[in-house]
Amino acid sequence: MRLVLLMLAFVSVNLEYLFLLLYLLQKYTPLQVVAGYLAADGVLMGLSYALGLGLQLIVPDWVTGGVGLVPLAFALSAKAPTDPAQSPPAAAVTVWVTVLTVTTRCQLALYLPILTGTGGWEALAAFGLIAGLTVAVVLAASTVARHPAWADEIGRRSQAPTKACYVLVGAYVMWDSDLLQHLETAVEAALTALGR
Repeated sequence: MRLVLLMLAFVSVNLEYLFLLLYLLQKYTPLQVVAGYLAADGVLMGLSYALGLGLQLIVPDWVTGGVGLVPLAFALSAKAPTDPAQSPPAAAVTVWVTVLTVTTRCQLALYLPILTGTGGWEALAAFGLIAGLTVAVVLAASTVARHPAWADEIGRRSQAPTKACYVLVGAYVMWDSDLLQHLETAVEAALTALGR
């Protein structure tokens, strides 16, 4: 189930930043974009996994379910993706820095709750899945990047599915960690204490 959720998180991040991907593909070769994206994915997934391990040691699972509120907050926010303004000579490094700069917040918010509680092999399988999806998305998007009219249309139509993915990821994380059950118990206890 976590791998399916991870695919959903990947789709939501890449829908939100599809304009960025198309922009990078108009500027650099698909190989350079793949290299930069894979490097960024590796850093962000590794960081998410490490933070998840730390969270597991410090707090109970149901508390880490609160991280699921972050994707829900993103779904309610109306912030549009940003477009990078400059490019240094090394294209793959430029893509890597651009992707890290623009997507770190969203990717950590989605990958951290999903990778919290996974083992090392599952985390490696997750990275393999994301790496494969990254290559497939970049190669598919490279044909669209040559047609600016398509890029504009996709940018307009990607907002609703992105928000839906964020809501699903956030809700699943809160459900899977038993946070919702703990909140329900707390509300029932509070109502009982108030005499209702």
